[in-house]
Amino acid sequence: LWLATQSEKLGLVKHDPNQGIEIYDFSEWPERNRIRVIKNYSDGYLWLGTMNGLIRYEIKSGKSETFLAFQSIRNIFKDKDSGIWVATYFDGVYYYSPFKQQFQHTILKSNQYLNAKQSIITDITKLNKSNVWMAGNNGLKEYDYINKKVTKEIKKSTHKNMINDRVSCAEYDVIQQILW
Repeated sequence: LWLATQSEKLGLVKHDPNQGIEIYDFSEWPERNRIRVIKNYSDGYLWLGTMNGLIRYEIKSGKSETFLAFQSIRNIFKDKDSGIWVATYFDGVYYYSPFKQQFQHTILKSNQYLNAKQSIITDITKLNKSNVWMAGNNGLKEYDYINKKVTKEIKKSTHKNMINDRVSCAEYDVIQQILW
């Protein structure tokens, strides 16, 4: 069990029922202490989304690599092709290609809109082979990442049953084909 803290002294805590609690101290990198999201994809790495960048932490060696410095990371999602999707606060979505081994902006950058709140992405969930749902402060967007375009939007102005446009999280149920 991996736990994250938002204190000034601790960053990451591992709880093993057989061995107890182990603290990983990132005090030499103060900006890394505020971890918002942890993803463990069973490949020997933890992806840590912080208020000041994204960290790929190798569990066995303790080595880390920083990506997207100065970006406030909201969520991380790994697709079936091992691509990593990163939702940010005010800078849209980034995609990490395992083949190119680099990040690239996808859509929803703040300079593409008059209103920066549209670039606040809080969650990403997979829909099918080529589409993901992105939740944020401007509703939900279905994004076709092969054709690089938004194919559907759900927000208060287009769907009368939406309470408001601020969507904090989303999860797609593949079996029932329902977006929660």
